[in-house]
Amino acid sequence: MKRLCLILIIIFGMMSCNNLNINKEISGNEEILSMQKDHFKSDFDIEVNPETFALMVNVNGVSEYVSNQLTSRKVSNFKEENGKILWSYEEEGINILVENKEEYINVSIEG
Repeated sequence: MKRLCLILIIIFGMMSCNNLNINKEISGNEEILSMQKDHFKSDFDIEVNPETFALMVNVNGVSEYVSNQLTSRKVSNFKEENGKILWSYEEEGINILVENKEEYINVSIEG
């Protein structure tokens, strides 16, 4: 009986140590995610070539393309105002809206 109690105490002790390690890993991951969110909350600007739908994002002075260029198309009704870029591919009946939201870019394609 003493052996069984001793074995159970050792097993439960090992399980609680494992739980402590798991909790440390989870809290460590939460800290990393929090740091990543803070890093990516910086201001960004967007640039679009509406003829080819090439979309570029400028973050902290670094520019990156976030889309590949498509075949060049005829653009109409191009407007850029208040963080929004709008245009149409009138021949195809497609309207595009690209918005610079606080933490993301919203792209709407309506046909």
